[in-house]
Amino acid sequence: MFSKRPSKYSPPIRTNKDSPFLEKNSRTKLTVSVIVVCLIVIYLLCTKNRRRNDSDIEKLLNSDNLNVILEQDDPDLVLFVKQNYIFKKSAADRSIGEQSETRPSKLVEYLLGQNLVTKDVSDSRYFVEIGANDGLRFTSAFYLETNLGWSGLIVEPYSVPFKELMTRPTHSQNRISFSNTTIAMTPYASKEKFHYNPTVPFWGGLSFRFYKGTQKHMNVVTIPLYTLLLAADSPSKIDLLILDTEGTELETLKTLPFDKVEVSLIAVETYNGKEGPSAVEEFLFGKGYESVAKIEVPLDPKLVEQISSIIVRTDVHSEYQIFKLKQN
Repeated sequence: MFSKRPSKYSPPIRTNKDSPFLEKNSRTKLTVSVIVVCLIVIYLLCTKNRRRNDSDIEKLLNSDNLNVILEQDDPDLVLFVKQNYIFKKSAADRSIGEQSETRPSKLVEYLLGQNLVTKDVSDSRYFVEIGANDGLRFTSAFYLETNLGWSGLIVEPYSVPFKELMTRPTHSQNRISFSNTTIAMTPYASKEKFHYNPTVPFWGGLSFRFYKGTQKHMNVVTIPLYTLLLAADSPSKIDLLILDTEGTELETLKTLPFDKVEVSLIAVETYNGKEGPSAVEEFLFGKGYESVAKIEVPLDPKLVEQISSIIVRTDVHSEYQIFKLKQN
């Protein structure tokens, strides 16, 4: 018998890395790893840019301890305020209420007499009134809108006069935004005590002057003025700001970014501020403004008169033909 001679050729021994199955498995693992990494990156980017929804913002604002700072230009806060704090009147709403001729307030009479405000023929004049009450008493907004054709934002913090305010007739073109909001004393949303007197609905606020007395109070969310301007799609140039917050006017003005909002004319109540009447003027002098007049508006024969300072930007004097009053 012949014995089988060993072959000189031996088949190659396959290692693990030469296995076709393992090669395919490795490629699969690599592909999966790349996909996982991509998904993680996408998730992180989406998480970073994710907009908080309404319920997130509402929970933050209504929490007993609002310890998360919502800056006044926070896009999520602005959107929430736009959807929940800014109102327009429908055609039906505009037909409700007193239809009598709107008369100018003493403040507007003076502004008209000095050519500080004029009829808007270019649809570009814009005003903001903080503390508009019920739309008829102690307010200037409706005359500017119905008689002069201005657009604007009207804000009243107390719900009782605000309900009356919303029944007043407005211009057919619906130029006005409304807000039942308490203006913040900080450049971010906060929760504060709002003091009020049910028998005198136009008198109340966050001011120190209400801390002692028989007024009632309620906890309210306060929104910065600049947030409201953004939410109401207000222009960057405000022709007239009427500010009456019963003692927190200075704090309100300090929150306003004057490098982003150009306010030509400010009529501000200076009587009730804790720092005294001159504090507001001194602050605005540093922003390029000067005082041109003081107007005393009698609220009621039995009440102290409301004193408003009219303050203008020095670089718009020629536009409004302002004649500075001589100081006594």
